Amino acid sequence: MILCQGVLLILDELATPYKRIWCLFEESMYVKEVHTSGPLQGQRKLLLDIATIQKLEQPVATHRTRSLARASSISANHNEQHIRGYAKRSQSTLAAPITGASSTGNSVAVGPSDTANRGTMMKRQSLLLTEGLTLKEQNLESLRAGNGQEEKRIRESGFPLGLLEKGFEINIAEGNASNESDKHHILNFIAGEEISDLDKPPKKTHEEYDKVNYTLRSLFAEAALNRVLQAYQHKANHKELSEHELQSLEKLFPALGGDATKKSLRVVLRDSAVTDDCIDELANESIAKLVALEYLYIELYCCKLLSDVSQLWISIGGLRDLQYLHLDMTGCKMLTDVSGLGQSLTKLKRLRELYMNFSHCERLEGVCVLGSSLKALKKLDKFTVDLHGCKTLPEALRNRTFTNVTGFINTTSFASASFTTSSADANRADDRHAHSVKKKNKNGGCTCLLQ
Repeated sequence: MILCQGVLLILDELATPYKRIWCLFEESMYVKEVHTSGPLQGQRKLLLDIATIQKLEQPVATHRTRSLARASSISANHNEQHIRGYAKRSQSTLAAPITGASSTGNSVAVGPSDTANRGTMMKRQSLLLTEGLTLKEQNLESLRAGNGQEEKRIRESGFPLGLLEKGFEINIAEGNASNESDKHHILNFIAGEEISDLDKPPKKTHEEYDKVNYTLRSLFAEAALNRVLQAYQHKANHKELSEHELQSLEKLFPALGGDATKKSLRVVLRDSAVTDDCIDELANESIAKLVALEYLYIELYCCKLLSDVSQLWISIGGLRDLQYLHLDMTGCKMLTDVSGLGQSLTKLKRLRELYMNFSHCERLEGVCVLGSSLKALKKLDKFTVDLHGCKTLPEALRNRTFTNVTGFINTTSFASASFTTSSADANRADDRHAHSVKKKNKNGGCTCLLQ
């Protein structure tokens, strides 16, 4: 493990590595290998990526069908280029089709042993989940915040959800081995037993087993989170979910929140019908329990049903080790009060980078509280807040992007003072109007206004 940079977990369609003790042992090394000193102390040394192969059947092409397919392909490519224009994304090489020994990316026909129907051919596609961004995605992210994350979401969107869900209940103590002695050695090693004791029967439960289990479950739950919520977003409520879907949701959030040592979390939902209740459950069952988080990336782009996510704001306030916070609520038109977020930010004394995008949140309130809260963040050195299209905000804040903390604090303070003055003037005008009506009635219809 000295020269190793990461672990690649390759899953078959039955997710067999979840049940094999040697595979679980290698995954446990990902959990246990951490830096013991320096600026990275406590952080894991290794990366864990997950790959699988997906087989897609399609009819074998005759000369005529090949011609038709080519014409269709040309038309489709033209339409795609027209729609996406210069912003068209090229397919990541990490998700390129695997076609036997061919490197051209074209499908190849397979023999009858691979398919029950000789009239079909098999297209194999590799799918990869990565811990963090690939080099290509990092470059996109550096050009504009969110671009790399969106590329990652697209690349991983085809990964079979069922394989990830099986990882929610990983238990290394139940791993299988061809030789029982191997299982004894591995479990005793994970438990920290002396070399002389590796042959003895292992304990059925151990805190080191739990640490590995919780970490792996959380990792698979994070990879599945966006897929699960997107897959079930069309269901209006839990009554419309099947029994399997309900069980998946019930296991998802506790699995995600089970790793108390987790350092980073990404939640990306775009154009989703996710509701306040679902975000509340994510906040209470997952985020609030990840007390060691240092990096939190939340993108709820155009989630138009969200209006009150106060539980999310509260859960963020409990992450006292947080150093990087990215919140993108672009296009959440029903979202209202963010003053709770401001109250939580005052508790994040270690925060260094803060990005907030509330553009086109047309009912937004509480931004002035958000501004005043930043006075408590003494270590904050990188800051952005986007308020374009926020129609309810004072003119001094509306349609602006702030990248200077002091400037934002001063502007919100001014806007708050102006609002207070305006409210006081409005109250005085109401009092004068009421006094005028009262005097009018007293004088038998006289419309004079007493100054």
